[in-house]
Amino acid sequence: MKKYVMTLLMLAWGIGFSLHISSQAKSIVCLNQTSISMKKGEQVQLAIKGTKKKINWSSKHTAIAKVSTKGKVTAVKKGKTVIIAKCDGKKYRCKVKVVEAGNTRKPKATAKPRATAKPKATAKPRATAKPRATAKPRATAKPRATAKPRATAKPRATAKPRATASPRATASPKATASARTTVEPQATNQLEKTSEPTVTGTVDHQAEQNRDKVVESAVPYKEMGMVWQEEGQWDFQVTKVEKGTVEQGVEEGKQLVHIYYQYTNKGYVGSKYDLKINGTQLHVFDEQGNAGRRFACKADCTPVSCAQGNTCEAMLSYLLPKEASACVIRIGISRSDSGKSVVAYYKCDLS
Repeated sequence: MKKYVMTLLMLAWGIGFSLHISSQAKSIVCLNQTSISMKKGEQVQLAIKGTKKKINWSSKHTAIAKVSTKGKVTAVKKGKTVIIAKCDGKKYRCKVKVVEAGNTRKPKATAKPRATAKPKATAKPRATAKPRATAKPRATAKPRATAKPRATAKPRATAKPRATASPRATASPKATASARTTVEPQATNQLEKTSEPTVTGTVDHQAEQNRDKVVESAVPYKEMGMVWQEEGQWDFQVTKVEKGTVEQGVEEGKQLVHIYYQYTNKGYVGSKYDLKINGTQLHVFDEQGNAGRRFACKADCTPVSCAQGNTCEAMLSYLLPKEASACVIRIGISRSDSGKSVVAYYKCDLS
């Protein structure tokens, strides 16, 4: 009887433990894939397992790969991006790599190596003839004595120059009419275009640092998050500014600042390499007007190009004095329709 009761208790405990394990397994929520490689034009279905709640899908770079509201990923062009799924307040990421279709070729079978011919026996070297004795050189004749130079005739005295007539007094010039006063040009709100800071890896010279100055003259600063709209060209926005951690190459007395921004092509036309806003157009200054230096970080992100209608996100890093508590971000572009240069300024707090 006791054995029968013990058997029933063990059976009940085993069933309860298996149910507990299965309930825990069902509660795990994850993406069905965390890394995929696709060819241009190919589609892959992503899904989150272990939940039936609403999922919001998005692509970090829609120009490379886009995703539908149901999680279907479509490869657009060669590059790398990240698909993000938001569910129940959490984010799930899948890395996507897009390669060109039809680039891979099967390697040709290598031909079998032919048997090498046996080397022929080299002929024995012939004995070289003994060199003949060279004739003794003849003694050269002694050089003849050169004739003594003759004395040259004394130069004749030149005639004294005649006195020239004194110049006549010239008439005094007539008084010219007084110059008209020119009207001073009125100061404009836009600053003159400053020269681009030279990028030399992670460190620049001190003279390069103080070369560019921001002139404080009624500049209409924009706050972080405000959108600068250049009609028919770009929509630009600084989304975040934060201090970076100390990295190798950051010199003493400097601080690392990360600038996050995004821009939308509203009609700018140009070559593939012109369709972007990077360190060539974006410059950073401290509150004293000193230009910051570009610093190459591993986390920097600047898209290759941004076609019309697309929005790109980017991040660049700069070195500023450690005591700087604010920075001014200068963005300057040239309109593709007229070539006219336009400039905007953002003022951001670093404290």
